[in-house]
Amino acid sequence: MKIAILDSGVRKGHPAFESKAVEGFSLKVTETGEIQKGYDFEDTIGHGTAVISILHRYLPNAIIIPIKVIFDGILAHEDVLISA
Repeated sequence: MKIAILDSGVRKGHPAFESKAVEGFSLKVTETGEIQKGYDFEDTIGHGTAVISILHRYLPNAIIIPIKVIFDGILAHEDVLISA
């Protein structure tokens, strides 16, 4: 089972993920209004890491893909959510 999590990313060094490779990406809107895909999905807020660690605890065999859509604060741009 694959689960995509649209949130603030994940902290790859978190103890819950020591034995698991974590791969994901980020989506954000550029100054010109384009959606840009990147590979820095490090969680600076903590919410995405908490959500993913809970899912990992209950679904250890699931492939969880963090997609960072929240960068500063707690809001995600609507175009990024639609794109995701």
